[in-house]
Amino acid sequence: MNRFTSSKVDTPLPGVASSGKASVRKNRNSKSSGSRTHGERKSFNAIQVKRYNALVTRLDIGAGEKEPSGSPFCERHGIQAVIFDCDGVLLDSGKAYYLAYEKVLDEEGAATSPREIYLLEGKPTPQVLEAVLAGRGKSVTPSQIREMVERRREYQSGIGRSEFFSGIWSMLARLRSAGYKLAMVTGSSRKSIDLVFTSELKGRFDAIVTANDVRHPKPDPEPFSLAAEMMGIASANCLVIENAPYGVEAAKAAGCRVIGICTTLAAEDLQGADWIAPHHNALQSLLWETEDAHRQQRTRSRERALTSCAATGDRENKHGHD
Repeated sequence: MNRFTSSKVDTPLPGVASSGKASVRKNRNSKSSGSRTHGERKSFNAIQVKRYNALVTRLDIGAGEKEPSGSPFCERHGIQAVIFDCDGVLLDSGKAYYLAYEKVLDEEGAATSPREIYLLEGKPTPQVLEAVLAGRGKSVTPSQIREMVERRREYQSGIGRSEFFSGIWSMLARLRSAGYKLAMVTGSSRKSIDLVFTSELKGRFDAIVTANDVRHPKPDPEPFSLAAEMMGIASANCLVIENAPYGVEAAKAAGCRVIGICTTLAAEDLQGADWIAPHHNALQSLLWETEDAHRQQRTRSRERALTSCAATGDRENKHGHD
């Protein structure tokens, strides 16, 4: 993991001249008039710098200390790679995802609901359509399903381009800069992914697994096992971010740790996950807040040390001039 050091500050305080290396001696020939000599005032400046450096050391921001840049959460759980689902995790496509299914199913005489569709999310589109239609007692041929899949894709594209969740690429960049490998595992086809992700965006992942890359899609563990294998990381050292029960089930079956994020379903629908994040801000906090709060506290403590030492120096300098 990348680390950085914070070196001890040995620079003059506000309103304080540099102490330098010169020794300070009293002027033995000076008159004992009660006023401070130039040498004595200089010695107070040196004392202030020493006091500040002592405070800095006590605050553990002295020379040689190192602070991790990795995610405290990932470090604590031995995570080396993070795997993201696409729809509902990277891409804020939940509404368009559902409306496209609703339209094509309505044309087949099968009414549906957001929760029904979101509970099936993670499965390839043909299997979602088959499951809903079978639940209505409707049987369809493979050719009919293929035609429905194309219609659904066209409908979702016609609804408008879905946006990525705010801050998601910053989160991925921070994870990568800290040394974690990244993957995307989706039940969508390679064609659908290529419509949304540019080559540059796809290049930010060490592995991408789509419905076209596996024989057994979610909830089978194959997609996540394949992603871990492509990255060269054991599944036990992979953290999966999922918003759908089938994705959670598949990731757990592969031996991964899972954070369920409630972008489309409630927490009770994701109980198979190891942790629950109600939204992306909560996910960010879970991964990083401990480190961020610690760093902010250290910064505030350093600023208080500076202020305290400067105020003490001002009082002593004023007394020295009296």
